Amino acid sequence: MSETLQFLYSQTTKAMLPRWLLVVLTVLLIAGHNLLDTLHFPTDHFMHIPWAVLHDRGWIEITDSIKARTSYPILPWIGFIIFGYLAGSWFTESCNQQQRLKKLNCWGVGLLVGFICLRTINIYGDKPWILAGSWLDTVMSFLNITKYPPSLLFIMLTLGIGLLLLRLLEIKQNLPWLKPLVTYGSVPMFFYILHLYVLKFLYLIAVAIWGTNQGEYFGFDHVAMIWLVTIILAILFYPFVKLFSQFKARRKDLIWLKYL
Repeated sequence: MSETLQFLYSQTTKAMLPRWLLVVLTVLLIAGHNLLDTLHFPTDHFMHIPWAVLHDRGWIEITDSIKARTSYPILPWIGFIIFGYLAGSWFTESCNQQQRLKKLNCWGVGLLVGFICLRTINIYGDKPWILAGSWLDTVMSFLNITKYPPSLLFIMLTLGIGLLLLRLLEIKQNLPWLKPLVTYGSVPMFFYILHLYVLKFLYLIAVAIWGTNQGEYFGFDHVAMIWLVTIILAILFYPFVKLFSQFKARRKDLIWLKYL
């Protein structure tokens, strides 16, 4: 696992900005972008389109019949990507395994503790949570955080868990059942695009056969069905992902493959 991440880091272009400035940008973009949550522009304003792309998730009308949705506003994601670049240095030869495990543990635990504290205070980082009628509803409200765009609390929770999982995988990297994860991780964008179109195709088939059963949409009645489909599709996708991963490894001369 560490060899894969070390290779990916070595393939990135050397940063033109000093490391300290990248750290500052990361903190500002990830921790500060929620200060802009109340800033919106009407559709007829000249800032509507650029702001929809940068921070405010919404629709952009291209023509009367064609609209584009900015589901992933880029401002907070730029900070997330810079953090990934900075963390890539943990997987170079200058950082041994013990140092890497310590960094992953400190950052992972630190982000999760920070998430709990900031979420408990309930004053910044996402929409407020509420004390509901039952403890389960209260917990669900506490964990109901925003992905579009990713709030500070969303990033702290998911990144904290991800870093601790990465630490575990670093320790257990020689286990044979982890190899498929490495394969998926070598071509994440290819898998992402593939699964989007397959799911859309399956959805259209389901609607054609059974119609809509959740208002205007077709959907499952139980979460267990979602997980079942997830597991089945992950298994079915693996041969295609593996073939593309091998193709990408062979054709290092095709620069555009790095983006897939």
